[in-house]
Amino acid sequence: MGALAALALAVLAPCAGAGWDFSALQARAFARDPELAVAEAGWRTARAEVARVRQYPNPRLKAQGQNSADPSAVGDPSPWVYGAELEFQIFTAGKRRDALRAAADGAEAARLAAVSERWRARRRLRVALVRLDFSGRSAAALGREIEALSDYARTLARRRSAGALPMSEVLQVDLALNQARLALAGALARRDESRLELSFLTGIPQEELSADALAPAFAVFESTAGLAIPAAARLAETAAAGRSDVLAAAANLAAAQAALSRESADRYPDLAAAPGYLWDQGQRKATLSLSLPLPLFNLNGGAIVRARAGRDEARARLAAAKARAAREAELAALR
Repeated sequence: MGALAALALAVLAPCAGAGWDFSALQARAFARDPELAVAEAGWRTARAEVARVRQYPNPRLKAQGQNSADPSAVGDPSPWVYGAELEFQIFTAGKRRDALRAAADGAEAARLAAVSERWRARRRLRVALVRLDFSGRSAAALGREIEALSDYARTLARRRSAGALPMSEVLQVDLALNQARLALAGALARRDESRLELSFLTGIPQEELSADALAPAFAVFESTAGLAIPAAARLAETAAAGRSDVLAAAANLAAAQAALSRESADRYPDLAAAPGYLWDQGQRKATLSLSLPLPLFNLNGGAIVRARAGRDEARARLAAAKARAAREAELAALR
């Protein structure tokens, strides 16, 4: 095992006798989550795109040679003409600025998407822990209830044998006891399912996820039990303005707007300037040529329409993200 892998295991492993706290479980869940890995890879790709856009295009070297021998020329001039040019692209109408802005906004949207995925991974972990804790507590409470009902049922059976109790009361207690046993079986099944989900999320074997080992993680819920919950309207407003998925949608809208500006600027052609040197039959000459594409067939209308549609789609996605955040916040406030 390499030193880096050993260090990672040492960091992610719990201290001896201390059990698993929430931070250790969260670190393992983040390291194993495939959706989070995809989101972070997308962020790295977006940052690489920013680095690519920042690079200025390399100049193009053009070389030429020509033999123009003239038998009627006086003297003995060289028949050869040699020349070289360096062609540089000159961006017009703020195209480079818009491209950089679109790439930067896209990188920010990818970063916020990764943040949102981290929150989703954290939420999945918390839900699994809550279900495991609740099902374990329910099973313990049902076990105590079954024990009490069993004692009561034995007492009623003795009284029934003595003829001091009708059979209907004994049957009612037996029915309640059977219902409690069924509820206990369901609670134990949910506990095992939650433990399996937690093992899948963190990569920890199920036998290491006992209630005692998870006691430090369960303590997180006790520490937040008394926190005051803001009013539903205020919570919805805050979520719609500052939740990471809403901010990611806003960054995507900014990137789409920059892309539209870039396509609109493409209606104006870029220039190409090419300073050069020419050796013309013994004479040295400096040259400068300018070139640009002629917009004879279109003014980039198709790309502009597509970019405008993408901008409108990004705006609709932002509105949907705000509505979803507000709805989920209001539902969370009611629970």
